[in-house]
Amino acid sequence: MNPPDTTYPVITSHWGDARPDPVTVLRGDEAADVAVVGGGLAGMSTAYFLKRARPELEVVLIENEYLGYGASGRNFGNVPQLSHQEIGYMLGLLGEEDTRFVVQHQARMLDEYEALLAEQQVECGFQRLPVLYVAMKPEHLGGLEEIHQLHRRFGIPSRLLTRSQVAGVCNVVTSGGLSCERNATVQPFERARGFGRAVASLGVRVREGTRVERCDEDGDAVRLHTAGGTVTAAQVVFATNAYTSLLGIGNGAIRAAYTYVIGTTPLHREQLDEIGWKSDHTMLVDAGPLNEHFYMRVTGDGRFLIGGGGRTPETVGSIADHDDPFFYRRLQVEMVRRFACLEDAEIGVAWGGPLGMTDSRLPIMAPISPRCFLNAGFNGRGALIAALSGKVMLGHLVGADNADPDYVRFGRLLFERDAAAAATSSGRS
Repeated sequence: MNPPDTTYPVITSHWGDARPDPVTVLRGDEAADVAVVGGGLAGMSTAYFLKRARPELEVVLIENEYLGYGASGRNFGNVPQLSHQEIGYMLGLLGEEDTRFVVQHQARMLDEYEALLAEQQVECGFQRLPVLYVAMKPEHLGGLEEIHQLHRRFGIPSRLLTRSQVAGVCNVVTSGGLSCERNATVQPFERARGFGRAVASLGVRVREGTRVERCDEDGDAVRLHTAGGTVTAAQVVFATNAYTSLLGIGNGAIRAAYTYVIGTTPLHREQLDEIGWKSDHTMLVDAGPLNEHFYMRVTGDGRFLIGGGGRTPETVGSIADHDDPFFYRRLQVEMVRRFACLEDAEIGVAWGGPLGMTDSRLPIMAPISPRCFLNAGFNGRGALIAALSGKVMLGHLVGADNADPDYVRFGRLLFERDAAAAATSSGRS
């Protein structure tokens, strides 16, 4: 195992990296009907579905780095449902009827996610595979059994596994597990970059390498000030997730917290055989509390990846560095505790990044001033919701009568709960 003073090979992401296209950097002043700040899945989805529905609108998408730079391009590649672990929380929040609607709508969303990939001609290794939640301690099994009972009540496909059945998925010692269907996996960087190409093909003006330094709002417009010029727009959507408070937006309703991942170099056949990964699930996720919450998978090229295990404290107005070896070391210790055969495995990659966290554990998709909107705060569960969030935002930007009524209802039920805390009397930063 790496000694305590190891310098881990920290990069942006194992999945891929890019650079802002210098041709797209904003140089001079320009105007738009709608400006979207933030080039992750939420921002790209907002711009994409708005431009598709209203092609006559001038839409500009502004990103500090490159499209797909943040969590959208560096996550673990899982495309989850809120109704997996959060079904009990949703039932308490919404009641029976609305929970049933949300469950059914999320099933529809996964179908539409797959259809969107085909529409955008994005090759990103999409596969429908279940996710496996495992009880690493006996006391965690009861919680999984309660979730399974709620799944049966609401028609969510899942099945309880014994410890021997879990071992048939991966040779890890557990007290059992819960395999949840209605789940998928993608290569996240390829998915995000493909989305960016689709956005540009619709005629959205993309401004990479363009940092918004401040914004001003009055009765007529919003002005976004950058080093290279100003964008003036009738409406602005901040799809800035963990970076939201850096702009002075949102009154601290969205906070930043870091997560971390390490990965080995490609393993030897003997090591892979001992791990026993069968590739019939996207990943294994611990069912315990956050500080014991790890998730892991084996990649197609034979690397073992593990992430989680708690986060840095949530912050407003700043974001921590992601090269603290303490967090990577903790992941490596946990990896070896579960799989002794990896004690001498070389750590070939390490990465981390900020998540946008909210009080409700749900995103905010709502107006925060007369001309400004938020589409952010995905709490680490945005792969599916963020990619289709533009359908929710249509109701805010062009009116509920011009949007899919199910997405309007979905958004009102879940994504306006922290809106009042995030709202300002004006859009000034």
